[in-house]
Amino acid sequence: MPDPSLSRSGTDLHEYVHHIQRAMPGLDELFRGLHRARTAGDPVVQLPRYRAGVTGRDDRYIDPYIGREYDGEPREVITKTYQILLRDQRKLRGTHVLARMLRDDPELADLAIGALMRYDP
Repeated sequence: MPDPSLSRSGTDLHEYVHHIQRAMPGLDELFRGLHRARTAGDPVVQLPRYRAGVTGRDDRYIDPYIGREYDGEPREVITKTYQILLRDQRKLRGTHVLARMLRDDPELADLAIGALMRYDP
């Protein structure tokens, strides 16, 4: 299987994390729980920078898509977070998205890194 981190767009890695999400629902629930706690009472809105119909709760995520919801369920928190955390940063052409996550959303970064190190299904 090709290394998903080598995908130029990160789509391979993103879809692989969707597989992990289905295989380990307890892990996914940690990320959903964080999202629910951070967005409790916030309205569902059109997410900035995305096409019409892409909705969710924007929160303070470095990429609004992290807060995307389908039928009221946050299904992109774990996928986009690990897409950012595990991608080959050299392929991001100076965007420094991981550095931004560590600086601007340490709570989400801590959860993702902690889960990599300590999660035991």
